[in-house]
Amino acid sequence: MDTTPSQNPVPAVPAAVAPAAPVAPSAPAAPVAPVTQNTPVTPTSSGSAWGPIAGVVIIVAVLIAGGTYFYLEQEKARDAAALDAQTQALQQTSGSDQVADIEAELEATQTGNLDSDAQNLENSF
Repeated sequence: MDTTPSQNPVPAVPAAVAPAAPVAPSAPAAPVAPVTQNTPVTPTSSGSAWGPIAGVVIIVAVLIAGGTYFYLEQEKARDAAALDAQTQALQQTSGSDQVADIEAELEATQTGNLDSDAQNLENSF
């Protein structure tokens, strides 16, 4: 007895398979435009270009406001420095208790424009 499997060169076909039925021709389909993968999609602009314009206007307004603020702060610092110099000049007194020295300091103090200074101070409020 031979136990080696036999090699059959013909493939086995199932017996229950029926031959294919003919397919009836159908109506021709409408032509379809070919779709390419590399076609860029550009969004349609239904709005206007007010967004970028508004952004630029806001940025310019902020820059102008910042520059104005910086300039005014510099002016305040210069005015304060000038007032400090005047205040220091007024605070320089001699340590003498003599009447003549006190009168000399009083005469050196400029009090001629106190009324206009008081009026300017009142107007600033």
